[in-house]
Amino acid sequence: NGLFGELGLALSYLFIAIGAVLIIWGWKDIYKYYWSKEEGRGQLVTQGIYGLIRHPQYTGFWLITLGMLFDWATLPMLIMYPLLLVLYYRLARREEADMEAEFGEAYRQYRRRTGMFLPKLFGRTEGERKQARQS
Repeated sequence: NGLFGELGLALSYLFIAIGAVLIIWGWKDIYKYYWSKEEGRGQLVTQGIYGLIRHPQYTGFWLITLGMLFDWATLPMLIMYPLLLVLYYRLARREEADMEAEFGEAYRQYRRRTGMFLPKLFGRTEGERKQARQS
């Protein structure tokens, strides 16, 4: 049962399931609110999972691949995982620059109150926490 035995298998399933939920939830929100811009309705997505983290699909992808590592760690996967983290981090930074260019101050405020890949637990005001819960 892989490198970590039964615990590894359980962690694998858990990470893969959470990752899949993040990818699907993020895709649903980004498709509905941002990709519709061709129809003239695109907007900065700050609701749903995007009210907590700015790149839920990348976080989901990382969790799925981490889950695969727990169940089936191979040398190529162990080498590639850190590379994937770096490449997707760099992609996220480029996307954030594009979003800042497109949405300006609204995006800068959004970035201050949300975490890049994980929820921002500290440094948020009570109003920001309340707004995230309502999204």
